[in-house]
Amino acid sequence: MNRKKLIVMVAVIAASAVIAVLFYMKGTGAAREVVSEPEVQSGSEGTRTPAQKGTAAKPSGLSKLRGKVQGVKPQPQGEDVEEKEVETDPMESLFGDMAPKDKAIAIQVQKALDANDSSRTFSAALRAMASQDAELRKHAIDALSWCGSRSLPHLTKMLSDPNAEVAESALNAVQNTLMGLDDAFSQFKMASAYLMQFSENEDARTVFAGIMSSASGQLVESRETRTVVVETILTLMDAGGTLSEQAKELYSEITGEDWVNRSTALTWAKNSDDDEEETQSEKTEEAKQTEEVRQTAIY
Repeated sequence: MNRKKLIVMVAVIAASAVIAVLFYMKGTGAAREVVSEPEVQSGSEGTRTPAQKGTAAKPSGLSKLRGKVQGVKPQPQGEDVEEKEVETDPMESLFGDMAPKDKAIAIQVQKALDANDSSRTFSAALRAMASQDAELRKHAIDALSWCGSRSLPHLTKMLSDPNAEVAESALNAVQNTLMGLDDAFSQFKMASAYLMQFSENEDARTVFAGIMSSASGQLVESRETRTVVVETILTLMDAGGTLSEQAKELYSEITGEDWVNRSTALTWAKNSDDDEEETQSEKTEEAKQTEEVRQTAIY
């Protein structure tokens, strides 16, 4: 009897051991599954856990595809992506190298010109003249030359510009503006005044003397204006230096005679009218005689 009890007890103990082992193994498997899950980042320095290692910074191919399917445009990545061009005012390209302040003035001038607004163009061009930018000053000269004779005082100031190209542009503008005047007398008087003012500027002397010579062709037709021409030449002669030589050349061009002295010049101004009267009288007499011969032939 005792032997049977012993066998039963051993069997129970063995069964209990087997059950215990099974429960232990089951518990270990569950623990293993828990450990395989991603762990939360820990530590003061933010150490990456095994589940986090190898995470890509860029969107995966699936993410890109999902974005396309859902209508979401993926953000471009990398340095080779072309930037979208921003539309700018066409005027910006005309004055792209100028400083922002100068560019703004240049655009004002150009827009006023495009609008055929003389008043706005004149005002904007005067502001442009004060710029340190030589290109903007040249632009101002072009604009002022479009504004007519009221621009002449401002254009002539630019003849002394330190930039040679600006000064040359100003001289061309002054010449064109003077030649555009309808009144030959005004052309002559203004050109003579500028000739006196810029006597040290060889290019300016040549231009203004040429305008005087051209305008005098209409002025020598009457004694009054012819006298003004001669007196102006004498004034230039009295200034001496280069102006004196310029005056002699002018006198020869206008009268067709070489310069002798003041008395000869004044005599030419006075006697030219007498010569014209004599020539006219001769023509009248010839016409009268011709008519008499014709009448005689008829009868």
